[in-house]
Amino acid sequence: MNIKTFKESLPYLFKANIATLVHGHHGVGKSEGVRQFCEENGFDFVDLRLGTQDVGDLLGLADFKRDENGNMMATKFYQPEWFPTDPDSKGIIFMDEINRARPDVLQAVFQLVLDKRLHMYDLPKPVWDVKNPLKATAGWFVVGAMNPSTEDYIVTDLSDKAFLDRFCHIKLSPSKQEFFEYAKKIDVSTEIIQFLQDQPKMLQSELEEFNLPVTPSRRSWIAVDRLFKSKPPKHLQTELIKGLVGTTAGTAFLKSLNNGDKPVTAKEVLSEFNKKGSDVAKRIKKYSDPKSNRQSLLKFTTDSLRELCEGRTKKFNQTETKNFQDFLLTIPKDLCFDLCRELYMSDCARDAIDDHEELLKILANARNMKTDELPS
Repeated sequence: MNIKTFKESLPYLFKANIATLVHGHHGVGKSEGVRQFCEENGFDFVDLRLGTQDVGDLLGLADFKRDENGNMMATKFYQPEWFPTDPDSKGIIFMDEINRARPDVLQAVFQLVLDKRLHMYDLPKPVWDVKNPLKATAGWFVVGAMNPSTEDYIVTDLSDKAFLDRFCHIKLSPSKQEFFEYAKKIDVSTEIIQFLQDQPKMLQSELEEFNLPVTPSRRSWIAVDRLFKSKPPKHLQTELIKGLVGTTAGTAFLKSLNNGDKPVTAKEVLSEFNKKGSDVAKRIKKYSDPKSNRQSLLKFTTDSLRELCEGRTKKFNQTETKNFQDFLLTIPKDLCFDLCRELYMSDCARDAIDDHEELLKILANARNMKTDELPS
């Protein structure tokens, strides 16, 4: 991701309440990119170099809380000077050199990354512009940065999945053109710019390629959901989703989005299966075809129905009953057998099965047959 795209991504990550960890070689603009974003958007900027921090620098020094007679009552931590307190302020806490920090310092920043607080002190909460839901008028956010764990750097091992799982990981690879534009902006000598444009290989030495240490988890998929709800444009989705769940899982998910096949929920089955203009029945027929290789999508729907019926006591209305019956008769017979047998125990589905002669026969057969005797 180049610096322009990185800065464009930050409001969506902030809106989704996702901390960001930028990976990149030295001198590529990790801290400068965050600083530029702050300047362009009126944010304050707190730069914490974790490689030089002690726990007390982050958490504040401890002292004793005393009563009116001077007796020690409890331990109190002083709020560090850098910690923002103004509820109307907005800014970014930039934690640089994360993988140069000592283990105890990393433990200290866990709470800051996850809960946006230190001890009893909370970061000012985000307030969003009513007219522009991606524009924060107040609130503080967390961005981290680190060099890759390659032979080019002396860094500590940062393989703690519980820590890494709390970030969207971004690999920063700015283009040469971005550097030249930035160099002109800060008035770098024309002779230097001209030399590097003529010999771009001299801009930076060859460094070892690296991959991001990202794997999927339940927490990271919830983060993907929050990101989706912030509605980032498609050209940002690929990098950000892979930064949350990894390349393999992210690519598979994006492929499922691109082919247009989406799972049908239980609510869609009950309300739209026979609805004019709805494609629910068409999709269920497609996913039920063994040749479609979309059985996982069909399983999502049947599991969704099981969950809905387990938690519902109210019986299906007339429309829901008809949709439910037609759904059961559309899916493969083995699934229909299983669902009839399982859902008959729920109050909401029992009448729908009882009111349909063919489903009653299927239920009777399901009760009398063994699993390996079920028709395909």
